Amino acid sequence: WIEDQFQPGLKMPDDFGAHNLTGLAYSLLNQLDARANSIPDDSANFLTKKKLTEQGMALRLRYNQNPAALALTVKHCMDQEAAIVARAEGGAILPAGSNDANVIHQIRQNLSIIRQQVRSETTSDVNRLKQEHESINMELYSLNEINTAHARLQEQHGDSFHEVKKLLGEKNKLQRELTQKLGRFITHFKQLEERLKGIFEAVKNIQVEVLENKLVAWKREQQLSGNGLQMTQSLENIQEWCEGLAEVLWTLRTQVKQLEILWNQVSKFQSAPTPNTLPDLIAGLTGLLTGLVTGTFIIEKQPPQVMKTNTRFTATVRLLVGGQLNVHMASPNVSVSIISESQANQLLKAPSQSNKRKEDYSSGEILNGIGNMEYHASTRQVSVTFRNLQLKKIKRTEKKGTESVMEEKFSVCFWTDFTVGELNFQVFTLSLPVVVIVHGNQEPQALATITWDNAFAEWGRRPFVVPDKVSWLQMAEALNMKWTSAVGSNRGLTQEIGRASCRERV
Repeated sequence: WIEDQFQPGLKMPDDFGAHNLTGLAYSLLNQLDARANSIPDDSANFLTKKKLTEQGMALRLRYNQNPAALALTVKHCMDQEAAIVARAEGGAILPAGSNDANVIHQIRQNLSIIRQQVRSETTSDVNRLKQEHESINMELYSLNEINTAHARLQEQHGDSFHEVKKLLGEKNKLQRELTQKLGRFITHFKQLEERLKGIFEAVKNIQVEVLENKLVAWKREQQLSGNGLQMTQSLENIQEWCEGLAEVLWTLRTQVKQLEILWNQVSKFQSAPTPNTLPDLIAGLTGLLTGLVTGTFIIEKQPPQVMKTNTRFTATVRLLVGGQLNVHMASPNVSVSIISESQANQLLKAPSQSNKRKEDYSSGEILNGIGNMEYHASTRQVSVTFRNLQLKKIKRTEKKGTESVMEEKFSVCFWTDFTVGELNFQVFTLSLPVVVIVHGNQEPQALATITWDNAFAEWGRRPFVVPDKVSWLQMAEALNMKWTSAVGSNRGLTQEIGRASCRERV
């Protein structure tokens, strides 16, 4: 309640005056009293209840003359807490009220509101429609019985028989009541349908922010960390949001499918056509869920970007929504292969619905390239770590002109298949570009290829296109990052050293 009312990390509106602050303070005190009164009077809860009651009284006495000051004090404390949490979770120094802190708080708050809606409110609405449907079924059954009895007596005694007239009156009355109930059902159905559409749009907006902004920012930082950047984005934050999205999408999809069944049953007794929006809504939710699952299969620990044949290396892949969707229960296999630049392009261009054969995408042989995803309770992560990978063979493409093998880029591809409910997923993820070498003397030029790619790759590019030329400012920043990381110094390159270093590389 405090977080919802005081919105930590967000600035209060300019027109939020003393009167509103006073009201907020009194609401806080009332909430505190209500919380204390709700605690049972038993020995286990005695001290907690006593302390809450005492604190409520102490706050009333202290801020009796100026309750607005209580609201401002709590707001200040919450803002400081938000800044501390943001620093701890994100690794970056985010002052209270900064844009990034605001976005983090807003995502968490919006998800919390939506989860509450689908856990209780829309669930209650669906249950109410089920009860209304059951009531309609009972009245339909009664109406059918009366119709049968009325037709039989009418045939035997004619319309003027008093029992026939009585049954006709009951029949007409029941028919009116049934029509009213069907009308109420359709009204409630349409209201819930519109509400679910609104929630769907809200979830879609959050998912875009999480996957296309936050997760992309993390991946970009991961690539730049290969050049020495200290990462600041928090993968744990992103997993928390993705798990929340997975829960909401799965629940919403289940609710909409239940509504579709109800409507199909009720529409038999109603002339209204089946709405087109329910199948569209199910398809939209399934699409979002599919995008969430495939988009959150990530490489947490990248393989080395300069890879020497017959040398052991490690890598870790992780499914951010695996725990929420219980993917680990089937212990799905993850297999590893190495693919060329052209194969990476073909793989990304292939229709997402098509079933891809891993055998069609391979440019080498990797030993120990099969593992199982497992759930790690201490970290709530579903992942697999490959500790003894080894590239035994590599198949190179034909070179053009003066191209060198140290300029040829590959990618390590991780594949897995699993089922969630009735949905089948085939997902893959590509590592950052890799240059394969066979001798140590090839390493400097291979490292230069990778450093350039890490520094100047643009998100969403066609693998693995990078510009041939960049400005000196961009080059200087890349060199400075690499220098600072390599020598372990907080002091970066000066302009003179930077120019000398650039001339030496040229």
